[in-house]
Amino acid sequence: SLDQNFEALQIEASSECDISLQISNDGTNFYYWDGSSWGPGSGVTQSNSLDVFNANIQSFVDQVGEGTYFIRSHIGTTNFLPCQIQSIRTISQ
Repeated sequence: SLDQNFEALQIEASSECDISLQISNDGTNFYYWDGSSWGPGSGVTQSNSLDVFNANIQSFVDQVGEGTYFIRSHIGTTNFLPCQIQSIRTISQ
């Protein structure tokens, strides 16, 4: 679960990957940072880059609540080359 020690999500992927993220505290309702708060997200247009996700993740629990956390990733490619994700890790203090 997310707690005060959670700092960021780290994704190692090939440079061709275009990854955007959403987060859920129940596995059903997913959220994205809309520029001022965590709002309901549906689809790739309502998801965040890793940088935006990490910059705002600490406010998720306060705004949406605790639970069992799920990350949804939307993965594309920037130039029709294969996208390869090597690892996804949480970074804690």
